Amino acid sequence: MEQDNQNTTLGKIITKCGDGGMTNLVYKDVHKSDLIIDCIGTIDESNASIGVARYNLNEVLTEFNPVLDKVQSNLFDLSADLICGTDRVNEQYIQAIEDSAKEINRTLMPLTSFVLPKGPSSSIHLARTIVRRAERLFWAYHKNCKENDLHETNKNPGIYLNRLSDLLFILCRYVSEKLGDEEEMWVRIK
Repeated sequence: MEQDNQNTTLGKIITKCGDGGMTNLVYKDVHKSDLIIDCIGTIDESNASIGVARYNLNEVLTEFNPVLDKVQSNLFDLSADLICGTDRVNEQYIQAIEDSAKEINRTLMPLTSFVLPKGPSSSIHLARTIVRRAERLFWAYHKNCKENDLHETNKNPGIYLNRLSDLLFILCRYVSEKLGDEEEMWVRIK
C-alpha cells in the first residue's frame, strides 16, 4: 500500500508488490512466511476480532468504547512498531491497559476456576485467543531475532498483548455478569 505524503489519504491499494511472496518492512524486505509477518497479520486479525466482538455486544460494552477505541488504535501502533522498527508501544500503553483491567475486575466476583468460553461473551473469548496467538508469535519472533543477531524489538509489544488478553478475559466475565449469563466453570474430570 502506497501512502501519498502530500495529504493523509491512502494512494494505491492494489500495488502488486507482494505478488512474488515478498513484502517490505521499513528496514528490510522479508518473505511473507516470515515470523514477523505472521505476527503482524495476527495482530490485524486480533484487531478485527475485537471489532466483531464490539459489534456483537455493542449495547453491553458501550461504557468501554473509549478503552476499546484506544486498544484498537494501539494495535495499529504495535504493528507499525514491528514494520518500522520503532518503539511507540511503551510502558504507558501497558500501564493504561493494566489500569483498565484492574478497574473492571474489581467489580467482578472472585474467580475460583477456569471459565468455559461460551455464551454471549464467546466472541470476546475468540478475540482473546487470537490476541494470545499474536503474543506467542511475537515472542517467537523476538527469540529468533535474539538468537540470530537480527534487528531486535523491545519486549513491550509482547507485554502489551499479554495484558490485552487479560483485559479481554475480564471483559468476557463482565459481559456474562451484566447479561445474567452464569459463567460455567471448568471442572476437572477425574
